[in-house]
Amino acid sequence: FWGCNSFNGFVTGEQGVKKAWSNVETNYQRRTDLYGSVIKTVEASANFEKSTLQSVVAARAAATQVKIDINDPATLQAYQQAQANLQGSFSRLIASFEQYPDLKTTKAFQDFQTQIEGTENRINVARQDYNKAVEDFNLRVKRFPGNILAGAFNFSEKAYYEADKGSEKAPAIILAEKQTSGEIRVFIENKCRYIEATDRAAELFHQLNMHQTAERNGVLLYLAITDRQLAIWGDQGIHEKLGSAYWSEQVNAILAAFNRADYSSGICTCILEIGKALQLHFPFQGEKDKNELDNEVVFG
Repeated sequence: FWGCNSFNGFVTGEQGVKKAWSNVETNYQRRTDLYGSVIKTVEASANFEKSTLQSVVAARAAATQVKIDINDPATLQAYQQAQANLQGSFSRLIASFEQYPDLKTTKAFQDFQTQIEGTENRINVARQDYNKAVEDFNLRVKRFPGNILAGAFNFSEKAYYEADKGSEKAPAIILAEKQTSGEIRVFIENKCRYIEATDRAAELFHQLNMHQTAERNGVLLYLAITDRQLAIWGDQGIHEKLGSAYWSEQVNAILAAFNRADYSSGICTCILEIGKALQLHFPFQGEKDKNELDNEVVFG
């Protein structure tokens, strides 16, 4: 009787892992489809720089060809790398829109802006659900007496799926800046060297030359992971428009997401919210607007 129940538990757990992974793939495919609609619009633009387009088309094709075995960590790593390559190529494609402002007014790009935040959130939730299902299954495989039955019936531990740190955040920054002349940067380190995270954020703000934007509208999101500290530092131009209460509101929103273990989504959502505030007070200025600061996440 014990063996029957344990065997059924392994079968149920394994099916739960497979179902959770299916949700991960479904949501990545949703994002790939969103990318595809923008790619088609770019392909119709005769003047667009072709090498950038070819790179993202090739990355998109490669991302759809990886075959997954949830028992094999190498295949999950290959899938993750393919998705990271696609996201990186697409980020460069979006960044190049600075030279083609008409593309940002197309329906495909407007739809992309509307839907991408929710899609990224669903990806993060699906990935967390999958890893939780894997954790539960692997504990069953390793613990006595289940490990005896697992060995007898070839139930083995499943691989976790972890995205590269920072891989979601740089595209969020690029997207947030598409409709504003403002600038956003993210700095992540393990420990904060000061008691107050705002002191460290202010120091980094100047070290990254974020105070040199033309309209003083740079915003830095700072996180110290081990110390569980974070702060948002806005330059004079944007701070005068929004005030301290706004930054506190965004910090609290991130903390709420962190309490749900929704780390990446919390950061990306904050970036996009700041982008909306910047758009309101510092709208995109067309061809004369330029990207004044690097979009990549900085790790200290």
